[in-house]
Amino acid sequence: MNDPILSVDIGASKIAVGLVYPDGSVDHRKETPTEAHKGGESLMVKVINLCRAFIIEVGQEKGSSAPGINPISIGISSAGQIDDSTGTVIFATENLPGWTGMDIKGRIESALGIETYVENDVNCLALGEANFGAGKGNKHILFLAVGTGIGGAIIIDGKLYRGWKGSAGELGHITIDYQGNLCNCGSRGCIEMYASGPAIEKAYNKGDKGKQITCKEITSFAQAGDKYALSVITSAGKYLGICLFGILNLLNPEMVILGGGVLSTNDIYLNAVRQAVAQNALGPMKDTPIIRTQLKGNIANLVGAAVVSRQHLNKMSS
Repeated sequence: MNDPILSVDIGASKIAVGLVYPDGSVDHRKETPTEAHKGGESLMVKVINLCRAFIIEVGQEKGSSAPGINPISIGISSAGQIDDSTGTVIFATENLPGWTGMDIKGRIESALGIETYVENDVNCLALGEANFGAGKGNKHILFLAVGTGIGGAIIIDGKLYRGWKGSAGELGHITIDYQGNLCNCGSRGCIEMYASGPAIEKAYNKGDKGKQITCKEITSFAQAGDKYALSVITSAGKYLGICLFGILNLLNPEMVILGGGVLSTNDIYLNAVRQAVAQNALGPMKDTPIIRTQLKGNIANLVGAAVVSRQHLNKMSS
């Protein structure tokens, strides 16, 4: 069956939509600004209208005589903690104000009459890479996305490990110094405070509010040979590696996939992570492959949302 799934990726800055086929290919991808400042209800209405318009427009592009295409389901990748059984947002930060408590699944199914499944964006990113990207062919994968924050996902025997309450994978909030920097989560010493993009910027700018040097610029400086930038990037990568080797000792995955803006072109950071793991992990884990994501064009979330949908549909039909 080659029927497509309509996938939607809801982020703080943009919403992406596309048709995803069983082979992981994405067709008719479109983007629009999220306009998160307008609130959760406005965002929900926007997503519904976007899906409705997409179904009609793609049907017309395909020359269909019907009023639109007929996807077998809708897969949603959304920022925030998601209850996958109900498709409801358990918690979302102020990056998406008013999104906490939103019944995404119920609202879309009521409006469009299409079976809908919802998953956290980092989990979708991990599933996309695991099935059609860097992790293809592997069953036990640890995934980390390093950007504004640090998100994570754990895949065991080819399936997403959700934990007791569905919140497993919050790897950015593993404490590496219980007396360390105060994190937005309320705890201290979380790895996010030492290895994320903002942590790199803070370390480089040293609290000087007159400086606004971005992580991307710092990376460029380091690649050009700037010793201070090099030390900041290396330190951040080392921190992540120190945190990571403890996780590897616990889980012993086949591989680690690293994604997110900080890792996109940053060999200095990646090599520092690898070195810290090689120096500190227990013997069997020292040579665990640590590689970048492979799916291009920001399609991994759309692909992962489709994977979630197909897994649910397969469960229902079996």
